[in-house]
Amino acid sequence: MRTIGGLLLVLFTCTAFWIASCTPDFIKKLPQKDKEEYESLFEKYKNISRKEFYNLRLKWAQSKGSKVGEMYKQYLEEEFQYLATRFAVLKGRLDKAEGSEAAKNFLYELLALQHNLNISLGDYEEREESMRHEIPQYVLQEATTIWNSLKPMYID
Repeated sequence: MRTIGGLLLVLFTCTAFWIASCTPDFIKKLPQKDKEEYESLFEKYKNISRKEFYNLRLKWAQSKGSKVGEMYKQYLEEEFQYLATRFAVLKGRLDKAEGSEAAKNFLYELLALQHNLNISLGDYEEREESMRHEIPQYVLQEATTIWNSLKPMYID
């Protein structure tokens, strides 16, 4: 495995693909049994798309009562808004970034892949790994440098 590409994968995966794994504050206030049930969904359903996973969690929240269901709907709206904002901000920063066409195209493709709600984490990882092996090491290193310059952890 190429370390630099693995680092890029970690950055992409941790910062956006499974934002879905973040536990909302209102879930943390539920009884322990419900919190454990919510968290177990992540282990049970690793191979479904984010869209399917969001729907699964919404059904779960609604099964816990209308208040939890409504709070989860609000959480989803905020999460979708964040994902859209994040995509737009990072794409805008990438548009303005200095770098080769090859490195930037790699990042555009990864950003679009990351934004796709219709793929599973496994599919994302497989495609990302394939992409890393399709480009020269120096392009991967440049892409990582560009990505870090975008400050992906800071979305205003």
